[in-house]
Amino acid sequence: MLRILVVDDEPKVRRGVSGLIRMYPEKYEMIGCCACAKEAIEILGKSVPDVILTDIRMPDQDGLELIDYLKHRYQNLDFIILSGYDDFEYARKALQFQVYDFLLKPLKPEELFRALDGVAEKRNSSHITESQSIEDNYFFNLIRSETKDEEEKNRDFLGLSKDKEKYCVALLDARMNCEEFTRKYGSLAYAVKEYLPRAEKTYTCFGYQLISVWKDPYSDDFLEEVIQKLENTFGCRFYLGISRWKEDYHQIKEAYFEALDAVKQYIYFKEQKVSRADRLEQKKMVFPSLLCEKVMNAIRSGNTEQVKQSLQLFFEEYKEKRCTICCLKQHLRRFSRNIESVAEEIGMDGTCSNSIQAFLRNMEEIEDFSEMERVFMNQLERMAKVASEVTEWKMNSYYLKQILDFVQDHFDQPISLEDVAGHVNLSVGYLSNYFKEKMGMPFTDYLLKLRMEKAKELLAHTNEKIYRIAERTGYQNSQYFVTVFKKNTGVTPAEYRKYLKK
Repeated sequence: MLRILVVDDEPKVRRGVSGLIRMYPEKYEMIGCCACAKEAIEILGKSVPDVILTDIRMPDQDGLELIDYLKHRYQNLDFIILSGYDDFEYARKALQFQVYDFLLKPLKPEELFRALDGVAEKRNSSHITESQSIEDNYFFNLIRSETKDEEEKNRDFLGLSKDKEKYCVALLDARMNCEEFTRKYGSLAYAVKEYLPRAEKTYTCFGYQLISVWKDPYSDDFLEEVIQKLENTFGCRFYLGISRWKEDYHQIKEAYFEALDAVKQYIYFKEQKVSRADRLEQKKMVFPSLLCEKVMNAIRSGNTEQVKQSLQLFFEEYKEKRCTICCLKQHLRRFSRNIESVAEEIGMDGTCSNSIQAFLRNMEEIEDFSEMERVFMNQLERMAKVASEVTEWKMNSYYLKQILDFVQDHFDQPISLEDVAGHVNLSVGYLSNYFKEKMGMPFTDYLLKLRMEKAKELLAHTNEKIYRIAERTGYQNSQYFVTVFKKNTGVTPAEYRKYLKK
């Protein structure tokens, strides 16, 4: 039976969808209806469904944000999006989140049932039992727990003994397309169980990690033969990481991360199929602060070539020391915080830092070191380009303001382009071209326009003599001023004033 949760802020939609689902109690079970992401998260704290039907546009947190949050906290959840917005961009994003289906409102019953039956068929073919799914969720929460209390709570739910007993954790990492693999062979645990050594307990994480608890030791030769059989059978690459031996299950989270560090050595050595934690170098790697600062300075300067060079040096440090995946992730989080600060400095939105954060959340999925380098290189080059544009804009604004302020303060004097160029420390030729580009007219035309506007203002609002107005607008020869004024307005200053009085 398919267990379903409906999340939609429209009561009418919730009632309608719930009514349709309840028409087939032998196939579907409603575990709840709610109006927002917060209520959905509370429900999942008590009971985990198989599939969530969620609207996109909701208050506080939209449907895609809810899906992203839940995918990093629960295993084996499927999602169907309901939306009244026939928008390709939403559909594209939904596919990125591996949403099962995208249904438009007003909802057609036959489309809803087709999508739900598709999910049920998919789950049946994967051979995941409800108890397995629940255990996978608790184990997933155990390794993601942030406090000792959370860790203990999930360990208790899993029934992991507190008695002293020796074991190790083996992590099988399958480099495959999870959806395609499941369609062909069922879940990873179901497909490979006959090939692997006997395990006390097994859990699945992320769809491509199979975690086994072993009580017996197995030789590398035997395990490499197992990996070879798996690759021959399923046509994809497999890697195995093995933790140190532990004395009790209080250390199972630690054992998982040891196995993860071991298996992820393949990002450096593709040919190494079996890795053991007790063979990894245990030297502590210090965060390369100086190299990090070089990258940040390259971004600030807007120099994309410098960004490439400094980022390569930064990552070379990790490749040389073969940093473990856990250490690497911890360091890159610190690195990303620096990136976020620089983005704020240059007035950039959070797009780049958000993309990096999304990558780091799923960093365990990387297949080789170069994949990670490409992600950071692409985002930091974008930031450098923005920084360059911002710097250029600020510089242009600075120069233009300096120029216009100087002209405004000195237009009543016989100033020239040479005077302005000397004030802002630019060459006369560069300033002439720059001014024309930014203001749409030559400097002399701008100065003439400014003086004529000021002369009109004085003629209209004062009774000053014409020669005095000429002086106040930068003309020492009043007759020349009259000639220039008539040429630009069609009348003499005196005629202009007389016309205004009438």
